[in-house]
Amino acid sequence: EEPTNFYSAYYGTQPLESSCKLYEDRPGKPGYICSKNENVVFNVTFGRHPRLIVSYLQSYDHKIDDALLEFDGTGYQKLLMGSHSEKVSQTKSVFFFAAETGFPHIIQSGLKVKPFSSHKMTVRPKNNGKIKIISVVSC
Repeated sequence: EEPTNFYSAYYGTQPLESSCKLYEDRPGKPGYICSKNENVVFNVTFGRHPRLIVSYLQSYDHKIDDALLEFDGTGYQKLLMGSHSEKVSQTKSVFFFAAETGFPHIIQSGLKVKPFSSHKMTVRPKNNGKIKIISVVSC
C-alpha cells in the first residue's frame, strides 16, 4: 500500500497542530521538538492493513524523555523509549501494524485502529524532558 500520510522534519511538513517547534537542534538534524507540557498532533489515515512508522531521537542523554503516542477515540497508547545505554544519539524507527504478533524490538504489533480509519495521533513527552520526532508515515 502507498503511504496515506507523510510528515518529515527534513521536508518541513507541518503537523495538524503543535505547541512544539520544528527546528534543527544540531546542524542538519531537524525535528519536531517538544518539551514539558508541549505536544504535536499528526493526522494519520490508514488503509486496508493499518501500518505506522514513527522515527524519533533515542539517546544516552538523560534530558531526552520517553514519548507517549495516543490515538483519539481508541484508548490506545504506546511508549517510545527515549533513552538507551549506548553512548550514541541516533534515529530510531518503530514500525506498528494491526496484528496480534510481531518481532520484538523491530515491529510493534497490536496497533488498535480499524482499516480505512483516520485519527489524530498526539505525541508528547511522558515526563518533563525533551522529545524529538523526525518523521511519521501511515499506510
